[in-house]
Amino acid sequence: MKLPTDKKQRMQIFALIGIGAAILIYVLFSFVWTPFQAKKKEIRETIAQLTDQIDKAEAEIRLMDRDHRANIEALQKIKELSDRCILKPRLTSYLLAARDIIDKHAENMGLTLEVKEGGISDIISAPSGGKTVPPLKIYTAYVTMNAGYNDAVRLLRALEQENELLCVSSVSILGDSSKPDTHKIIFYVQWPIWTDSSMSDKLNEMLKAATEAAGIQGGGHAK
Repeated sequence: MKLPTDKKQRMQIFALIGIGAAILIYVLFSFVWTPFQAKKKEIRETIAQLTDQIDKAEAEIRLMDRDHRANIEALQKIKELSDRCILKPRLTSYLLAARDIIDKHAENMGLTLEVKEGGISDIISAPSGGKTVPPLKIYTAYVTMNAGYNDAVRLLRALEQENELLCVSSVSILGDSSKPDTHKIIFYVQWPIWTDSSMSDKLNEMLKAATEAAGIQGGGHAK
């Protein structure tokens, strides 16, 4: 564009250009820059919120992983203790199972004895009217043998060392003057038993389910 030769007209044109530029800057600032800055701030806030949510989600996943591991470890310990220490019925009979254990040690020591049933009792009394049933009960067998004092001590020690939850609740020793080295010895042996006889199978199912759940969650987290 060719500017006029008249100085006054040129000044008017420059003034109009300046006004137009100011208007353009105002329009850009009001309708472009300000909304852009507001949108940019909104995006930053959204990103910050998403980051915070992701951090919280990852923390919850780690906590769930830890809880799963703790549950599995607890179930493994309970199962190991159940397999090793809690008396299981043989052919639905606790007496047969108790005889198997006691006879094994007696035979190893060359001892002859008799094992009879004492019965099942509660470890603790269930609350009256309550629905909660204690998970364990006590099975008692009583043993009669003619042996020396040292032999009886060896047998009792072997039973208790094999199973830390087994308890010899009482011992009676009757002397025989005609046989000073041999005594009639009666003692009671107690084992914990599951109130629910199918608990061993249930523990296996619970451990399998917990392990599978942890595996699925771990696989999903890895992705």
